[in-house]
Amino acid sequence: MHTLFELMRPHLRRFVVAAAFGALTILASVFLAVASSWLIAMAALRPSIADLSLGIVGVRGLGVGRAAFRYLERLTGHEATFRLLADLRVRFYQRIEPLNGLQLGQRHTGDLLARVMADVETLQNVYLRAVGPFAVAVLVGIVTSALVLSFNLAAGLTVVILLILGGLVVPLWAHGRARDLGRGVVARRADLTTDTVELVQGMADALAYGVQGAHLSRLSQHVGQVREAEVRLANLDGWVNGLSALLSGAALVGVLGLTVGSVGGVWLAALALAAQAAFEAFQPLTQAAQQWGTTEAAAHRLFDAQPSPPAHGLGVPTAFGLQLERVLFGYDPRVPVIRDLTLDIPHGQHLAIVSPSGGGKSTLLALLTALSTPQQGCIRLGGQDLRTLDPDAVRAVMGVLPQRMHLFNTTLGDNIRLARPDADTEQVIQAAQRAHIHEAIAALPAGYESFLGEGGAKFSGGQRQRVALARVFLRDAPIWVLDEPTAALDHATAAQVMQSVKQAAHGRTLIVLLHDEAQAEGIAFDRVIRL
Repeated sequence: MHTLFELMRPHLRRFVVAAAFGALTILASVFLAVASSWLIAMAALRPSIADLSLGIVGVRGLGVGRAAFRYLERLTGHEATFRLLADLRVRFYQRIEPLNGLQLGQRHTGDLLARVMADVETLQNVYLRAVGPFAVAVLVGIVTSALVLSFNLAAGLTVVILLILGGLVVPLWAHGRARDLGRGVVARRADLTTDTVELVQGMADALAYGVQGAHLSRLSQHVGQVREAEVRLANLDGWVNGLSALLSGAALVGVLGLTVGSVGGVWLAALALAAQAAFEAFQPLTQAAQQWGTTEAAAHRLFDAQPSPPAHGLGVPTAFGLQLERVLFGYDPRVPVIRDLTLDIPHGQHLAIVSPSGGGKSTLLALLTALSTPQQGCIRLGGQDLRTLDPDAVRAVMGVLPQRMHLFNTTLGDNIRLARPDADTEQVIQAAQRAHIHEAIAALPAGYESFLGEGGAKFSGGQRQRVALARVFLRDAPIWVLDEPTAALDHATAAQVMQSVKQAAHGRTLIVLLHDEAQAEGIAFDRVIRL
């Protein structure tokens, strides 16, 4: 919560303005009740119209002013809140974008989506129902209590006590009852989002293996758990609203009873209605107290469980030779995937590294591209330890084709241009031609403007692989690292693609990771190394 309040500072002026308009809105309601009841009581005495003119103007002005102030409060308050939520989403993305799966704690896509969408959305309650309304409630409580106290001490003290009960005791009670419920709602909503995203993304596999029924059953269970938690919160909300209404009515009756005989008749209803109207300022506090558990849980998921971004190191040197010295790495420290690996790769060398599936090829790619860090030993680029270099700068000098590439649901041209955003159309086409995917793209009705669908769903595995390879060609980096670049291709196409890769990689370091030594046959690698 401290982090959230720190992030509110750039928008503090907007929040203050919104709180001021909120206070004016409630004060307009209080004095509208005073003015209208005074006007009705005075009119019953049948004075001249001149004696009523001030009350008539006051009622009109306060009625219009209340609506105007409410509109301005909503406008400024929501603008400030939505700007803050946008900052929170950008901050969250900037912190997780440089991290790999290990640093993210192996969190699911659906869980990250729940954090950046639902959890951020929940945090709007901090201002809209807590920070701003608290300031408004304090100001309105002071003004209303002072107004009633100026007429009758006992009535004023009664108002003070009831306002404390409504603005402090009831919210604290609601917070105590709702805290665990709110945390449960956030956790169950996150589980529901995670499973929903996984089912949508894996629908084809679920249908192929006939397990969609089990997934749907689990989703139904999550829906039931969310509904149960929300019903319990709604029941608590009913009790809290009932207590607030009871205290509001008690203020009206109490002030009326204590001022009879000591206050002029035209002011009796005015003071009683003013005390009742003041409770409008305290309703958001009880709602905020109920939702504080939900807000706390969302803030924890967004901040406390969020890893810190890696520190920026030195820039990348102009030399691009790679050296691995006694490298050891394992996802489980007790079971190393790579052990005691020493390797010298001079710049410009073409190297094939062969290992069976699960033998550490993708792990080696993550180590070479600074996505993972060796637990022992070191990796040097141009003579400098990768741990001392800026990870983004390391990846800037590498063209990488991972085994599991990601294609975005945008155009083919934009997907290829991701490697070099300033590339023109001719350069994109040239990269696609080298990857032997240009003909397939040109045959589409929209060509390079065709959309790929979520995860490249409209293309086959081999086509997706060649689109990702076109990114490597377009990147024009001094080091290329390709993880099984022809795994999804037929033999003839694979040979053509590898020939293009060899030609384009002249003068660059080329590291090709393969699972079968036969894939390296017929390709003039400088070295073939077996893990």
